[in-house]
Amino acid sequence: ATATIAQGSWDTSARVWQYRDDGVARAPVADFSIFDEEVRAVDIDAACNTVAVGLADGGVGVCDVRANALVREVPAHADTVNAVAFARDGRSVVSVSDDGTAKLTDLGGVELCAHTAGAAVRDVRVAADGAHALVAGDDGLLALLALRDALRPVHTYDAGRSVSAMCVAAGCV
Repeated sequence: ATATIAQGSWDTSARVWQYRDDGVARAPVADFSIFDEEVRAVDIDAACNTVAVGLADGGVGVCDVRANALVREVPAHADTVNAVAFARDGRSVVSVSDDGTAKLTDLGGVELCAHTAGAAVRDVRVAADGAHALVAGDDGLLALLALRDALRPVHTYDAGRSVSAMCVAAGCV
């Protein structure tokens, strides 16, 4: 069995590795040591061809794994990007930031829509249905946002305390 791992680092790099049953390859498949800021978040698309990178300066980078090259970097946020997640179609990225926003940006760098939260947004997960993203932040709110409807909040849940990270598992009771 194999898996692809994308990782980011304080040393301003992002790398992509292949994992096999006998361990991780000794050299990365792709090495994006090209950013001017600390890499705070990474995600890789389902086809393992494109990496999205969230940066400490509020930028979002898009990297081509096969070409081992930065495709685009855009100043998406006014503060640190805490998490990035590819939409299920692989053509856009949701990013969240300390500036209190969640943004949907296409791979061409065009901001498609934004949602403003009451505080820093710490994490994002795109739902399996591909139509929603779940965001969480310092205000303690978990918000389910409609990706196809300008990131309109569909549901909110008050966790009662700041949420710094989350994961989603379908079918658990």
